[in-house]
Amino acid sequence: MREIIKTAIENKQNLIVEGCYISFNYQNDFTKEYFDSIKYICLIFSESYIRNNYEIIMRNAKAIENRLEDDYDIELMIADNRRSLNDCKENECSYILIDKEYNFDENIETLFVQ
Repeated sequence: MREIIKTAIENKQNLIVEGCYISFNYQNDFTKEYFDSIKYICLIFSESYIRNNYEIIMRNAKAIENRLEDDYDIELMIADNRRSLNDCKENECSYILIDKEYNFDENIETLFVQ
């Protein structure tokens, strides 16, 4: 994945990479010339958001890709998001904590503007 990201930067292309393919200590994988071109932001659900919106989350889980099976348990989802938040803090990664509601229009600049 690191080499794909480097190639995109070298070719001045935009690339969005799903978080499961990037480690929280990604900074160690890139020199300054690459690192300055990377915008790393994690989207993290709070426990209350997951509990209040679990059905909506699951209903939209296949919006981007066709998953064969999607039985992501609510407790596992909460634990995974809690772990991701802790990893972001530990590695000083940028994140958006989605707690009450997520308004895409309000966060678009954070996600895409350098």
